[in-house]
Amino acid sequence: MTKSGAGGGRFLNYSSATDATKGFTLVYEFEIFETAEYNLYFTGASYSSQYLSKGKIKLDNGEFENIDAALFNSLGNSEVSGFESLIQHNVSRKSFYLEQGKHTIEVLIDNKREAGNSTYYYMIDCFEFVKDGILLSAEFNGDGGSLTLEGSLTGYAKGEVPSANVEFTALDPYIAVLAEDGTISANGDGNARFKAEVICGDKVYEAETTVKCYLGELEIQSAERTSDGVNIGIANHGENTKTVTLYGVRRGADGVAAEIVPIEVILNSDDNKTISLTFSQLDDTDMIDYFILGMDKKPLSLCHSLRKEG
Repeated sequence: MTKSGAGGGRFLNYSSATDATKGFTLVYEFEIFETAEYNLYFTGASYSSQYLSKGKIKLDNGEFENIDAALFNSLGNSEVSGFESLIQHNVSRKSFYLEQGKHTIEVLIDNKREAGNSTYYYMIDCFEFVKDGILLSAEFNGDGGSLTLEGSLTGYAKGEVPSANVEFTALDPYIAVLAEDGTISANGDGNARFKAEVICGDKVYEAETTVKCYLGELEIQSAERTSDGVNIGIANHGENTKTVTLYGVRRGADGVAAEIVPIEVILNSDDNKTISLTFSQLDDTDMIDYFILGMDKKPLSLCHSLRKEG
């Protein structure tokens, strides 16, 4: 039913005979792979045009609803050459609950166009159901980091999130904090969790993400307890060689520091090493604290603790 030459055959251009009296119905079958709320994106005939017929839409066994400004929010003209204003991008002003499985969507054209010849004339490019919700992601390097928020919100274009309605929260502020624009600044090293909340009409969207943070471009990547100490994996993400001191502190059952072992570590650019901290005596009940200081004694990590497993 795609008319060759109409937008390169990219969209449905259906015109019924002039003497037709009942119009026509278009039926599409599609499959949903995850039960959820979905927003409907529709690119097709402008509901404000007199040159095209008006359409109605029905999902599965529901009732037909007018394709108009009450049901859809216009996202602007399409990019179909020669038909930019006749074919427009739209998004539903409400979401649709769809269960996993096969569904149908119907478009009913039961009225003739108001301008030109009195025919039933309609254009459709595509329908697309996108899961309603947001996705929060984060990235971090030695200079800081940032949060990225994307998704599909009811009534908005895909990926468009109204910034005035967004609130970010740092859930581990002792590791990292946030500026109002979502910029991440590290206070320590470790996995930092962040939360985003978006208020959109009567809906509240929430999402969380986790990113590994570190100070001074140095990252503690691993820690493994041994029979006489601990092996610490350290990476230098910077472009310059760094000299630091790795400290290990053995604490007895009473929590008092019983032995302190410092080791000077030289890390080249983009280097990573495993450093072994060894104590003169280590009991199974002892706690091991470890942390990194720069040569100026400035902390380059939080103080981490490691007990014997089991």
